[in-house]
Amino acid sequence: MKLRDTKQLLNDLNLAPNKNLGQNFLINEEIAESITSLVKNQDYVIEIGPGLGALTKKLAQNNKKVLAIEIDRGFAEYLKKEAEKVNNITILHSDFLKYPLNKIKENINIVSNLPYNITTPIIEKVLLESNKLDKFVFMTQKDFIDRLLSKPGSKEYGPISVLISSLGNLEIFKVINKENFYPQPKISSCVSVFVCKKAVSQNDRKAFYEFVKLLFKERRKTILNNLSAITKDKKEAERKLSIVKILPSRRPETLNIDEIQLLFDIMLNKTRKK
Repeated sequence: MKLRDTKQLLNDLNLAPNKNLGQNFLINEEIAESITSLVKNQDYVIEIGPGLGALTKKLAQNNKKVLAIEIDRGFAEYLKKEAEKVNNITILHSDFLKYPLNKIKENINIVSNLPYNITTPIIEKVLLESNKLDKFVFMTQKDFIDRLLSKPGSKEYGPISVLISSLGNLEIFKVINKENFYPQPKISSCVSVFVCKKAVSQNDRKAFYEFVKLLFKERRKTILNNLSAITKDKKEAERKLSIVKILPSRRPETLNIDEIQLLFDIMLNKTRKK
């Protein structure tokens, strides 16, 4: 839907983009086509924040079933009327962050133009609560994607990038200029694709993430200091670091995903000293 058509539709519906909800509508049809081409021939697709439905109908054309979750009542009501013309779209007026994602038994693909103000909570929910996630295609600010893709040793490297690396592969599909949205965001956006590679229980995922957040809590301190805060015993922390052969003087942001996983395993007594 082009800019003129988008403005006209909003006017006809007596609706407006809600800044508090981070609403920025995609107004480039070709980009919408390219995004939805990433998810085809799937049994179950969930769209987070469909807005005016720029992606919704295209997803329905290419997949068996689409559930679109929209928090804004006005847009949800409009989409429900539009969905009556299609037999495989369900519109749910709800806050995605409260949706029981872990109850879904089918394999799912998730698609979203993520609201800029709650990007991290949504990504955390998708990764930590989805038991049947195959692929997550999402659009957000490019600087945030840079943080997700950051490597050990960089200042951007942190718990969320570790979580991403531990569960699958994330790649940038396309950079989208801000002119392709209404209203225009301040910076360019990125379409990224996360493919889940590991089947890890929900409890283990959450425990691992909580451990990583504690490990990175005091970035300026050494791993020994941060681990001691977790174990409540400095000698025990030294022993565990010795087992996995990690120098106590290193800082959290220097650890790669394999080292963090080893450290987490030894904290759960899954690794024995040989």
